[in-house]
Amino acid sequence: IIAGYTNEIRTFVNSNPGLSSRFNRYIEFPDYTEDELAEIFKTLLSKYDYKMDYDAEVAMKRCIAKAVQNKDSRFGNGRYVRNLFEKVIEKQANRLAALSDLGKADVSKIIATDFA
Repeated sequence: IIAGYTNEIRTFVNSNPGLSSRFNRYIEFPDYTEDELAEIFKTLLSKYDYKMDYDAEVAMKRCIAKAVQNKDSRFGNGRYVRNLFEKVIEKQANRLAALSDLGKADVSKIIATDFA
C-alpha cells in the first residue's frame, strides 16, 4: 500500500515497469468537508482531554474555512487539522506559561486567541 497525491503516485508507479504490475489498484478518497475537518479537530480535543469555548470553536472553524478556501494541490486535509491542533496546543501552552499564577488557570481549555 502506498498513499499520496493521485498524479504524483501515478508518476511514481509508472516510473518503473515492476511497480505498475504490483500497484494496479487505486482508491481515491475525496477531501474532507469543512464540517468533517472540524469534527476531526474536536475528536483530537476530546482524545487529549482538551475543551474549547464557543469563541474558540468559531476561531477553529474560521481557520479551517480559510485553509479549505485557499487549498492547493498539496493541501494536507486531515494532516492540516493535526498540524493545526498541534500549533493551537503549543500556543495554549505558551499562553499558560506566561501566567504568573497558574493555579487558577484551566489548563485543559483552548480559547480563541490560541488560534491566532
